[in-house]
Amino acid sequence: MTVEDIAFSLGPERMLNEDAPGYVNKMEFVPSLAGVEIVDEDTIRLITDRPSPVVAIQLASWGAPIISQAAYERAGSWEAWLQAPVGTGPYRLAAYRPDEFIRLEAHDAYWGGRPLVRSITFRLVPEEAARVAGDYDIISNVAMDQVGAIDAADGGHVVGGDTPAIRGVYFDSENNPQLADPRVRRAMTPAP
Repeated sequence: MTVEDIAFSLGPERMLNEDAPGYVNKMEFVPSLAGVEIVDEDTIRLITDRPSPVVAIQLASWGAPIISQAAYERAGSWEAWLQAPVGTGPYRLAAYRPDEFIRLEAHDAYWGGRPLVRSITFRLVPEEAARVAGDYDIISNVAMDQVGAIDAADGGHVVGGDTPAIRGVYFDSENNPQLADPRVRRAMTPAP
């Protein structure tokens, strides 16, 4: 990873312009980001359009990944890059079947040392009952009424806590003109 990769990942071609493939993520996860400049081979300068005390947290979210500019350009498009992404993490994409699974394999040359687990498979199991009853090492999004059953199961254990999950509601007034009225939007928004 280079400062050029960072500038590319957060810059106009991939994120800042309205027609860039990452623009939606920028607007949702790093809305104050307005520009990025390379200062030297070890330093970049981020430019925001307003004060943002949480910009560092926003940049660490999944909405602002740093990607290889060379790999992206070789892929030819954002959609093609998504099928075989190249990153700097401890794992690389080994197999991907949309709506089924993603398999990652350890990247032995990872800068942070060889990962402890050789391979990880994430399966999409939309039905909660199937996740709870299935033979999985880890499951997520468990309803509170299932916690007791999981904890009581042989080898089952529920852990939880704060998460950096961000939920948002966006009103598409361009395609739904009735939402242009701020009174309608306020009525649809839960009170604080």
